[in-house]
Formats: sequence, structure tokens, C-alpha cells
Amino acid sequence: MMALLQRRTSSITCRDPREHHPYGLHPSLDEGPTLPFMSVVSPRNAVLSVVALATVAAVAVLAIGGPPPPTVLSWPSPAPTVAPAWAGRSPMPVPEPPVARNVYFAPMGDFPQAKAEQLVAYYREKYDLTIKITTPIALPPDAFDYERSQLGAEALLRAIASSDLAARDPDAVIIGLTKVDMYIEWSDWRYAYALRSEGTHAVISTARFNAGRADEARQMQRLRKMTTKNLGFLYYGLGRSDDPGSVMYGQILGPDDLDAVSEDY
Repeated sequence: MMALLQRRTSSITCRDPREHHPYGLHPSLDEGPTLPFMSVVSPRNAVLSVVALATVAAVAVLAIGGPPPPTVLSWPSPAPTVAPAWAGRSPMPVPEPPVARNVYFAPMGDFPQAKAEQLVAYYREKYDLTIKITTPIALPPDAFDYERSQLGAEALLRAIASSDLAARDPDAVIIGLTKVDMYIEWSDWRYAYALRSEGTHAVISTARFNAGRADEARQMQRLRKMTTKNLGFLYYGLGRSDDPGSVMYGQILGPDDLDAVSEDY
């Protein structure tokens, strides 16, 4: 009875299929190693199976080349700093005005009073020049060109010349300040920073000083440069300069040119 039971048990025992394959592989696989076929999974065999899987995974990673290296972000090198044209330049001394005149800033329309006051403080400290601020001058109705959405600079100069201040002090230097964009009627320029009269009047527009996303400090610096240049013409009696570092430099055709000159004569 025991012998018969042993024969039946041996007939249903699962055997390793590698015994019937010339390369020790399972016949249903095309390539690659297989784990031993086990009829009973013992703890020891389970550990060996895990070790075998880990070994195969490690070999596969090495064959592929391993995990990709971490991404390293690189930022472009900053552009080299270019020294301005006036670097190392010695500014000329503050000139003496040929004729003693009063100087006024005339806000036009709703030009900010605070900006005019900043200019007054700047020229008092740097040039020991006393400048007064007049009551605002109204923008003349005929100065605005609706097709261009700009003010005509000549019309603004006429408004300054016909003001009560000009009548009381005909020799005074009066610089009008507007925040509205303006153009020169006799020129084909798209816009103008400033325009001077034949006498002692000028008008400056700050509308384009924000070009290039300029911050408030840069816009104020541009305003000072144009104001200093017009004071050079009207008050100090200076002429145009060929020195690209001088604020009196003649070729100011845009914001880059304006930024390139210094604030000195």
C-alpha cells in the first residue's frame, strides 16, 4: 500500500522544465534567463528569488547606462558692462550766465508739482541756481492734434509767451513742463522731447521718458538732462557740443542717446 502511494505521489510531482530544454530555458520563452521552477516555495528559495530579481535589475540598469545625471541649470553670462562715453570725463565748471535773468519752471496743464519741486532743489544744490515755480499755465485748446493724440510744441511756446509772467518779466527764462506727448509742427519727427523759442522760452515733455520701461529714477534723470540742456542754451548762453559725454551734445534722437550723455556740461 505504501509502495503504491509513493508511486502515485512521484507521478504527480512537478519537475523542473529545464530538464527537457537543451539550454535550461523554459520552452515558452524566446530569450533571457528564468527562475527555477519550484513545486514548493520555501523561505530559502524565496530569498534566492528576490536576490536573483535584484541582480537582473542591476545588470539591466548597468547595460542601459544607469539613471540620467541630474539636470544642472546654467544661466547666461551677463553682458559685459560698457563704460558710458563720459566715463572719466572732467565736466566743465559751472558757467557764468552772460546776463542776469530770473529762471522759472512753468507747469502746463496738470504737470505734477512735486517733479517741478525736485528740479528746483536739484539746481539749487548742484548749480547754486535759484529757480521759481509759476502758477500752472493752461494748455491752449488749439494745441492738441486729435489725429496724432499729441500737443503741438509751437502752440505751447505761444502760450508761454502770452502768459502774464512773460509780460511782467520779458527777459526771464521760462521752461514749460508738460506730461503730454508733443511734436514739432514743422518737423517730420514722430515726437519731441523739447523745443526752444528764438528768445528765452522752452517747453519739455516727459511723456516719452518712460521708454524702455524706465523706472521713476531713470525718468527723472532724463528730465534733468533735458532741463539742464535747455538751461545751457537759454540761461548760460552755451551752444551745441560735439562731445558725446556733454549734456549739450547735439545728436539726441532717442532714449538711448539721452541716456548716453552725462548730466554735466
